[in-house]
Amino acid sequence: MLPFRLLPPGEAVIPYDGTRLLSGADDRIDRYPGLAGWWREAETTWDEHKAPATRLSLLGQADYMHKLTAQFPAAPFRVVYTTAGTYLTAAVLTDSRSVVESALYWATAGSLDEARYLTALLNAPILTELVRPYQSVGAFGPRHFHKYVWYVPVPEFDPKDSDHQHLVRLAEQAESIAAAVALSAPLRFQAVRGLIRRALLAEGVADEIDEVVRAFVETHSRHVP
Repeated sequence: MLPFRLLPPGEAVIPYDGTRLLSGADDRIDRYPGLAGWWREAETTWDEHKAPATRLSLLGQADYMHKLTAQFPAAPFRVVYTTAGTYLTAAVLTDSRSVVESALYWATAGSLDEARYLTALLNAPILTELVRPYQSVGAFGPRHFHKYVWYVPVPEFDPKDSDHQHLVRLAEQAESIAAAVALSAPLRFQAVRGLIRRALLAEGVADEIDEVVRAFVETHSRHVP
């Protein structure tokens, strides 16, 4: 999860057949013999070793509060952002076969332009700055963003608004810059994010995005009762 860029996702097999999640007791899982055998063994292992107070099945744990099935079917355009960290980081997700894990937040966008508009807003340093008063503070400073990012008064995307389209084009430029950053060395994700942020600053795109978003926030704040 990088600014304006996603690394290749981890691979996993999810017992979902396009209609529902399949437990070992579901006859439909037998259509996939390898999965069926593995999943039933996993369920047995889970039941043997889960905490005594845990009532959830393995499938219930995987789909806790329906956070997995809520992602099916996946929308063509999603915005993904980090739930915690020093800097808010966001990117567009267009892979319908990908699911978002619990350390990230996601939202459906109505179009690629709207998704880019939102990632520009979320990656803007001013947004991280405005969210900080709401964050919990740990040993290394403010940590969790959660849904506090939506406390900031920003306008809903309007495809007819020239300023909104300007931010979309800036996000598109930022994606190209982020994609061009070489990541050959085995670096920690914090260092990789730093490389991309410095590249965006060097190209002047980061400052321009921040300037536009700052103007949005200031203008919209004056219209909030």
